[in-house]
Amino acid sequence: MAAAEPAPFPVARFLGTAQADSALSSTSGGGWSGVPYLRDAEFRVRNEAFDITRQRYSVQLSPKGFGEEGASRRLETALNGRYEASRAASRDAALKERHQLVVELTAARVLGALYGDLADVEDERIRVLERRNVSDAFDFGDILRAEGAAERHRERCDESRAEEGLLRDRARALSGDSGLATFDTSGLIGVDGVEAWALAASAPDTSGPRLRAARRDAEAADAQYRLAVAENRRFLSFVELGYDYGTRRKEADDRAAGKDYDLDKAYVIEVGFRIPWGGTDVLRRRVESEGRRAAVRRVQEDEAMDLREAVTTIRTLAARYRAVKTRETELDASARLRRYASLSSADPVIVLTLRQAVLESALRREEARFDMLREYLKAAAIAGEFSRRPARNMLSERMEALVE
Repeated sequence: MAAAEPAPFPVARFLGTAQADSALSSTSGGGWSGVPYLRDAEFRVRNEAFDITRQRYSVQLSPKGFGEEGASRRLETALNGRYEASRAASRDAALKERHQLVVELTAARVLGALYGDLADVEDERIRVLERRNVSDAFDFGDILRAEGAAERHRERCDESRAEEGLLRDRARALSGDSGLATFDTSGLIGVDGVEAWALAASAPDTSGPRLRAARRDAEAADAQYRLAVAENRRFLSFVELGYDYGTRRKEADDRAAGKDYDLDKAYVIEVGFRIPWGGTDVLRRRVESEGRRAAVRRVQEDEAMDLREAVTTIRTLAARYRAVKTRETELDASARLRRYASLSSADPVIVLTLRQAVLESALRREEARFDMLREYLKAAAIAGEFSRRPARNMLSERMEALVE
């Protein structure tokens, strides 16, 4: 008794595993801008003549420049924002990968089956033609052409099945279900749904991963520039507070001997002032900041152009799909095949030719549909669909929210 095939895996359930993707746990954020208003602190010990009684201890404090504390906090906020953008991009990529995997695995299964059926048709044609090799109408070239077509179709079938196996392994790894075989594609978004979405997608969304990352990079670069400017205004270089144990002992001995003494001589305070000369760091940070802002504008322009191209491609593929469907309806090759095959005098070669026409038409139609779905997911990523919350099943006609 043959084992029952596993039930198709629900698409929404598979897409929902994006939240537990291992790529999300590999990123980390946070940060610390240091002690408020203090750039650095250093404890020093000085000894003279290797004499333990001639020790000097000091603490040197380097304050931050005017406005440096606020600039440091803004930089910390910008870096945390960049981290959040990186994490969100990883989450979006995980969700997009699963959408693409559903489409590619389904395409490999459907197209592989069609190529296999076409190869079977050519194999049957070869057998029919070989039985006719005694007739005057026999043409050996027909067999050679059928053999070539069968070989091409079989190669494409094998390639699709090999790809299907690799994609299935990846889907099993992502879902954690070793029994996953196929996806339940009932309710899969159709050509009309994809085209309607494309017509409504007029401009890239600001929450898209590329544009969001570019904005966060620009904010971080601007914060680094502001911090460099503030650091250059650090006029007070350091304040040093010291205690000289040797001097303290000497003054204490003078006091014990009845001599003039001053115990305060043991305490030392030193202040350093810095003369700012500018420098290349501020200029470099400013140029980088301006470059990042320009990058944001370029990304906006590129995203807008990519989305327009994707929408145009979707409409072209949708038109191709409908043209094939219309041609199928007009020719009605399937009905012709059924009527002709029912005749007692039906020529097997003509029957096979009609079967081939039906399969080739289905192949062109399915290729256009899956190419359109691929372009649709590309456009959806540009439009920020994978960044919206709650996340949605973009392969469903209803586009229902995923459980996160």
